[in-house]
Amino acid sequence: MSINSIVETLLMISETIQYSLLYSVIGTPLAYYNNKIFPIKSDKKRYSLIFWECVLHVVSLSLLFLLLKYIVQKVPFILHPFTKGLYIPYKSEEYAASVSAYIFFFYLQVNLTDKLTYLGNELFRGDINWLKLII
Repeated sequence: MSINSIVETLLMISETIQYSLLYSVIGTPLAYYNNKIFPIKSDKKRYSLIFWECVLHVVSLSLLFLLLKYIVQKVPFILHPFTKGLYIPYKSEEYAASVSAYIFFFYLQVNLTDKLTYLGNELFRGDINWLKLII
């Protein structure tokens, strides 16, 4: 292994770390407040209302994650000025960081997971049918 390949590998790792940190620092408050704006699960609501709340919650989550990804991609690689042509930024692709961030983003949606668990349990017990969810 040459020195250039070692330096390139270290720069690729540092780029991935930068993206992971940006996704975490910017994404955590976005996910937290997205969860707070949606109501908590209530057994008194109709199944269809809970279902449509879940649909809206997932749509808002997806839009916020697209916004997060857009913001993170606009931030340049912090070590790029020091590479002197040894490394081309965005070569590592931050997809691994974005996938793990999306899982973390979804994990913070406690209200959504509570509702999905409730609806899933009701469906599998046979208390409701699929048609009641939509209407």
